[in-house]
Amino acid sequence: MSKPKILHVITGLTTGGAEMMLWKLVSQNDQYEHVVVVLNGEGNTLVGEKLKSENVTLHFLKIKEAKFKLAFVPEFLRILKNERPDIIQSWMYHANLISLIAKIVKPSTPLVWNVRHSLHDISRESRRLKLILKLSAKLSKIPNGIVYNSYASETQHLALGFSETNSKVLANGFDLSMFSPQESLKASLRKSLDLPEDAFVFIVIGRFHPMKGHTGYISSFANTLILLETIAPHIKLYSIMVGPELSASNKVLTQHISCLALDGIVKLLGERSDISEILNVADALVLPSLWGEGFSNVLGEAMSLSIPAIATDVGDSSWILGESGTIVAPGDLNELSSAMINYAQKSPSELKKLGSLARSRMEEHFSIASICQQYNIFYQAILTNSSS
Repeated sequence: MSKPKILHVITGLTTGGAEMMLWKLVSQNDQYEHVVVVLNGEGNTLVGEKLKSENVTLHFLKIKEAKFKLAFVPEFLRILKNERPDIIQSWMYHANLISLIAKIVKPSTPLVWNVRHSLHDISRESRRLKLILKLSAKLSKIPNGIVYNSYASETQHLALGFSETNSKVLANGFDLSMFSPQESLKASLRKSLDLPEDAFVFIVIGRFHPMKGHTGYISSFANTLILLETIAPHIKLYSIMVGPELSASNKVLTQHISCLALDGIVKLLGERSDISEILNVADALVLPSLWGEGFSNVLGEAMSLSIPAIATDVGDSSWILGESGTIVAPGDLNELSSAMINYAQKSPSELKKLGSLARSRMEEHFSIASICQQYNIFYQAILTNSSS
């Protein structure tokens, strides 16, 4: 008997939280056959290659490349006709709206939206996104269900008028078997990155975007360094930053680093595919986001590796961390600096205790097996309701 089929619709396959969660769900959930429709871009990305390795069928609409913006519609309808999905699962705002086309031609096929964004301060969002949110709220009764990856996101979107019918919070999940601390790897990585073996290293991971708070983090790190030189001059403090556009070609960041005399101390490594390995170089993670986080993947990955974390109070970071880390106000660079000073002065045993708490929390609440099971229960409920 053939498996029921889920057709996923997603904006692109760049290395982001939604894209990585899509891959994890597809690779770990064998109760369904999975097909992915990509609105823009190609499949030669990290996530694209991962999906191909799982033998997932990929369709590319290339909307941005078309001279006529609705030229993708006939191709999308052809895919729907040929694939005949049992469920359509869209990911993020643009894909959510475009997936509504499916309800016109396949009204009986359940459609589930997936919202990955939190709205800590909607005034920071672009005019275009505000219009998309307003339209999405008006149309949100059409899908059969809406998945949010954080409680904060669900609360914020319901307040904007999104339908609460079949609204469900399903957190990001993590394959904990892929994450285990490796002291030997830590030493070799530090050597390759020209980091002192006895340094205290903070790591920041995420794509370059104003909402990620990278420039503020660098300023706060500079202040931390100055204060530590006074109160604990023996501490050698360094930071590495990893993610798309967090590289030497980013003039905004390189100039900011140079102006603060942090060359060689703050290192920009760019995008890497070995996040579970590069995290081992760090003593602590900092998540300095100003807004927009729902459920941070990198926070979960660091915690899975028993790495303590400092995070801003954006999205569900406070709930994710529990008692295993420190929460600071978004944009409060002095509070962030104080937290980094506190961590840099902790003993190895204190850091290990926080790391153990973090790992235990991931095992208890956020394993990919548990999250996949929750998705399957939700999908089954959606299928049952739509057939009744």
